[in-house]
Amino acid sequence: MGLVIDRDLCVGCGACTGVCPFGALSLGGDGKAEASEACTACGSCVEACPVKAIKLESEGERTGAVKAEEWRGVSEWLDAAGAVP
Repeated sequence: MGLVIDRDLCVGCGACTGVCPFGALSLGGDGKAEASEACTACGSCVEACPVKAIKLESEGERTGAVKAEEWRGVSEWLDAAGAVP
């Protein structure tokens, strides 16, 4: 899970920076919120954002993520093909 900041919605109010227990959020040069690598995706900032510009990204939403349903039956196929010992 990760943090997603919609920079088009962010108004640069700084509400998120004040509630982050890890000090992972700051306002960038353009005045918009940015998260550093210190972000643990705890969600404190999501609730604090008055314009809903911040959300937690679920595993399935990540770019390039593969959903479990896409792998259903693969192990049986590999086993039948003799690829799985």
